[in-house]
Amino acid sequence: MNAVEIADRLHREAEEIIYERGLDEFLCAYGRVLYTGSYALNLMVWPDIDIHMILEPDPFSLDAFFKMGKAIAKIEGVISLKFNNFFRRQVEELPEGFYWGVRLDTGTRQPPWKLDIWATAAEILAENETWTTEYGRRSLKRHASSSLKSSIPC
Repeated sequence: MNAVEIADRLHREAEEIIYERGLDEFLCAYGRVLYTGSYALNLMVWPDIDIHMILEPDPFSLDAFFKMGKAIAKIEGVISLKFNNFFRRQVEELPEGFYWGVRLDTGTRQPPWKLDIWATAAEILAENETWTTEYGRRSLKRHASSSLKSSIPC
């Protein structure tokens, strides 16, 4: 299987987790959700979904984030849940926010899926959305250009 086939297969599996298993509906009950990273760009090379969100009505509610975490822990297939508070302990190159690192065993693959769920301020989510959109555009242009070049006979 080549890299494009791997990315497509992982993307389809991610879509199943997000939409058919109800992850999106579940997360939307807690706030505004943005899927980012390799899933959003359809460049997946391993089972990992990056999710940024704004908790509503209070984006900085630790109680709401833990309420969500308690519910995540009850989802079928969740085998681990790791919390970090990056509002209190900032790390270079990571956003300021609450973080759940989730491992999800779907029973169809090893290793299990990794879900990175970030609850951040609106500005951070907007920056991530802009970056994902812009990177996606550049990636598509590059891909279209190289596809065109490869289709021109020598």
